[in-house]
Amino acid sequence: MKIIGIDIGTTSISSVVLDDETKIQVSAKTLPNDTAHAGHSWERMQDADRILEKCRKLVMEYRREWPDVRGIGITGQMHGMLYVDANGCAVSSLTTWEDERGNQPYREGSTYAQELSARSGYEMATGYGLTTHFYNLQNNLVPKQAAFMTTIMDYVAMRLTGRRHPMTHPTNAASFGLFDIRSGSFDKMACSKAGIDPAILPEVAPGESVIGRTADGIEVVIPIGDNQAGILGLCESEQDIVLNIGTSSQISKISDRIPED
Repeated sequence: MKIIGIDIGTTSISSVVLDDETKIQVSAKTLPNDTAHAGHSWERMQDADRILEKCRKLVMEYRREWPDVRGIGITGQMHGMLYVDANGCAVSSLTTWEDERGNQPYREGSTYAQELSARSGYEMATGYGLTTHFYNLQNNLVPKQAAFMTTIMDYVAMRLTGRRHPMTHPTNAASFGLFDIRSGSFDKMACSKAGIDPAILPEVAPGESVIGRTADGIEVVIPIGDNQAGILGLCESEQDIVLNIGTSSQISKISDRIPED
């Protein structure tokens, strides 16, 4: 049996096929993520449905090559968000983690990210999904059809399985901001203090799970954040440490305990 893995990156969409029994990678493909489109100089947006079609193309190609595919795992760029309607269809572009609207002036010398931090009590930054949403709320930019906000990997998983309502893993929920890691849920009180209706937030899954099947019966597992996916792929024990030097630098290790503040 084979498993497909897809990574929806900012500049490319990479994929592999893994033999489930031997754990050997048997195929790999990469497509350019050339879906960015113009906006203000500080905006970073991509076409969510073009990304979806690229992912579908990869799945279809692998299915022709490997008929015994039984599962699909997805990861991708974190923090970014898009809006979907009540049927699960995109009604906005994907605003990526690189977007700078949160750093735009709000009032009295503060930025939108700083204002959201002050209202909510959480440290927020530009590019976080709920910072983007806060800016959009303040500037009447939320589409009228918007029923939920979601990540790009959750959007792809939702459309591959025919789900109408997004579900997200705690790793991706946390990347939006205003997330309480101890309770495993968004902080609805903090959202309300910031003037954000929690009803627009996606459902948070309790952990790793199959969220649905494609039309031809392939299981799709709930996507996890790209940093976490890399750590799980590299670490063999809790003694291992991962050093990632990219756009930013991170040192990570696996733990079953939540550190004290």
